[in-house]
Amino acid sequence: EGRGEDEIDVLRQIVDRDPLDGDGLILLADALARSEKIDEAIQMLETAASIESFEAEAKLQHARLLVQQKRFQEAVPLLKASLQLNDKESVRNYLESVEKAARTAAR
Repeated sequence: EGRGEDEIDVLRQIVDRDPLDGDGLILLADALARSEKIDEAIQMLETAASIESFEAEAKLQHARLLVQQKRFQEAVPLLKASLQLNDKESVRNYLESVEKAARTAAR
C-alpha cells in the first residue's frame, strides 16, 4: 500500500511542476486507479484530455477505467471520441467489445 502512495506523491509533484504534462497526468491517473481513487483518476484523465496532443490517449484510458468499473455505456462515447482523433484498429475492436458488453448489461 505504501509504495502506491509514494508513486502517487512523486507523480503529483511532476504534475504540480508541469500541469500540462499529459504523460504525467495519465500515469498519475493509472496510479490513482490502482489505489481505488477512481474519481480522482478520472479527473486527471479529463485534464489530460484537454491537452490536444494527449486527448485521444486520455479518452482511451478514461474509457478503459470505466470498463474496469463495468460502466460500459459511459465508456462508449469516450472510445468513439478517441477513435475520431486517432483511428486505430485495436481501439475499433475494443469499442465493438464494449458496445456488446453495454448491450448485454442493459438487458
